[in-house]
Amino acid sequence: MKRIPILLASLLLLAGCTAPAQSTASAPAANTGDVHMLTNRYDGGQYRTLSTPYYPDCVRKIDYATATAQSMCQISGCQHDSESCPAYGSGVFYQDGDVLLHSYRVNSDGEPDREVLSRYAPDATAAPLFTLSAHTADFDLSDDCLAADDQYYYFVASTTLVGTDPICKGSPAQIPDAAPGEPVTGEGNFLFRADKSTGELTNLADLGSVLEDTSYWYLATAGEQKLYFYGTAISDDFPRVSCYDLVSQEYTLLPEYSDKNGFFADGYYLKPDTLQGTLTAIDPITGQSTLLTDTFPTGEDLIYYPVKSFCDGWVLSYSSYDGEEWISHQFFRAPDGTLTELPQQMYCDARGSQPVYIWDIQNGMVFLQYDYRSDSYPGFDYDGNPCMWENISFVCGIIPLQDLLAGSQNYRELTYD
Repeated sequence: MKRIPILLASLLLLAGCTAPAQSTASAPAANTGDVHMLTNRYDGGQYRTLSTPYYPDCVRKIDYATATAQSMCQISGCQHDSESCPAYGSGVFYQDGDVLLHSYRVNSDGEPDREVLSRYAPDATAAPLFTLSAHTADFDLSDDCLAADDQYYYFVASTTLVGTDPICKGSPAQIPDAAPGEPVTGEGNFLFRADKSTGELTNLADLGSVLEDTSYWYLATAGEQKLYFYGTAISDDFPRVSCYDLVSQEYTLLPEYSDKNGFFADGYYLKPDTLQGTLTAIDPITGQSTLLTDTFPTGEDLIYYPVKSFCDGWVLSYSSYDGEEWISHQFFRAPDGTLTELPQQMYCDARGSQPVYIWDIQNGMVFLQYDYRSDSYPGFDYDGNPCMWENISFVCGIIPLQDLLAGSQNYRELTYD
């Protein structure tokens, strides 16, 4: 049995061997606190799965002040290389108030994969809080996007439809006629909620009902009792935005977000204009529009890349074609609108040069990947003959924001336990 990475843990309460109740949407409960997105960040750092040639895949707590990556395991003598380690393998950590959640997928030979969400226990004593196994529904989970209020978790999942199980309820176009209990074929894309206390799983909406040729909907942001989703129509490749109101239970398409070049990133709808050199961010929750820049170059041979929003500011980037290759440029935008180009690059034989990859900026500290490291180790090829394998891993570190803005490359490489 092994854990393999997932993009989002789906949620069914595991209570012994009894599955939780399932229902379709019912009358909304009283106000349970505003819905919001959960993230892997905490004040002063974040939780992330990292591996090096010397350390296996392991969920680690990154501390920006000390530039350390501590395994989320406190079992004495643990090598973090087997299922007995609570942090072994890949997964996603979410901070939900005082509760730290760990989501991952368990793969067992001869058994269906199981999607698990657990309250984190550093000594591996906590049983899974929620588990979903592929019995009547096969969940192909979405990106690492999980929302919550005081009572529920909310997430998006794509499922193969089976029979008349209410958990698989979809539009008539998605569910062929079939005798009760008879397996049917078809795909659905749904919004679910799970009660934090009872584990009751509720199918709130068929996300494909507003635009049936949409390839997939992703949970993009949440606030003011609404959930927002981002998808792309197969027929015209235009991005689309939809909204589910938790109070009225209405699910609608938002036509005002239909710019053919628009995209969603970090909870914002971005509208680039390569003919004007502008990039605008719109918060769909408040409707507030922010002009991020009006100084980018113009022309058809330009690509504006997804924007990253952090506590201390924004990171913007674009690529231009010089006739032979694409050249990427990266910038930091301060809250006052000041735009500073970041010249720092990293290089890998297989990838060429590219800007350093910034994972987070908070409290004046930057967590980033600034290099690749190539290492060889002995092994065997597929025919059983001895050979040398090459492994390319990330080199990550910390640098003060002011030093980064000044062009410094004096990174503090992470140290691992």
